[in-house]
Amino acid sequence: MAVDSGPAHSGVDSLGLLSRRNRIGPVPEQEALEIGVEAYIYGYPLVTMEMTRRAMTNVDAPLATKAPMGAVRERQGLSRRVV
Repeated sequence: MAVDSGPAHSGVDSLGLLSRRNRIGPVPEQEALEIGVEAYIYGYPLVTMEMTRRAMTNVDAPLATKAPMGAVRERQGLSRRVV
């Protein structure tokens, strides 16, 4: 979300919302909940993807289903669709 560069940096972003980082004081409970939900929706896939990458690349040599970062693993055949 880009911050509007309007006169004197009014603290309003491009969507017309008050920038949270310019506010001082406690955050209302409803807004705190909304911030938490947004953080979870944005962050959970990133954390899951990183943990999967680490689990799949935490080996010294290529194996059947895992390989180190930057290594290419050979497959005997194409993946099959399970219905």
